[in-house]
Amino acid sequence: MPSRWTTSQRWSAAPNDEKAVVINEIMYDPKSENDSDGEYFEIHNKSTTDIPLKGWTIANKDKSFTVQTNIILKAKGYVV
Repeated sequence: MPSRWTTSQRWSAAPNDEKAVVINEIMYDPKSENDSDGEYFEIHNKSTTDIPLKGWTIANKDKSFTVQTNIILKAKGYVV
């Protein structure tokens, strides 16, 4: 994991596999938008277990986003 990213919590969805959730796409500050409406990130669950994302935070030195709703990242699934 790059040094500027940190995990907000540990989960037990994939024992012995801390790489079960990966960020696989980032749209940061798109030129076609005047504000942050066009920004997003997509994550993928490589494990065989569903993972609840409520309370998870993704952050860098400038911004952070915390999941406030009950989003479930399905096994082998994707969430934007």
